[in-house]
Amino acid sequence: MITELDVDPLPRDVSDTDLAQVATGANPYPAGLPPDMQARLAKRYGEIVAAVVRHPAVTMLGFWGTHDGRSWLNDFPVKGRANHPLLFDRQLQPKPAFEAVIEALSAR
Repeated sequence: MITELDVDPLPRDVSDTDLAQVATGANPYPAGLPPDMQARLAKRYGEIVAAVVRHPAVTMLGFWGTHDGRSWLNDFPVKGRANHPLLFDRQLQPKPAFEAVIEALSAR
């Protein structure tokens, strides 16, 4: 089983004690991922799911959360940072990553 899957599209080279970093790049996408980052996130999810479905021993694939607004990666590693690691956005709309997962599962 693979549990708690999410793909963090943001850099992790920030300290959780340096709140000033939020203003200097640690929170690069406060309003949502731009299209190029959405495409990169979708590609990575597709690659992961394609690799998983090639292995029949894997019986379950679970995700760490339902939508970006409830992700544990918000406020990590810097308070105030918005993250976008899941298949649905904050308005509960499917992201390109969702389509990539469906496509990888369908190709099985």
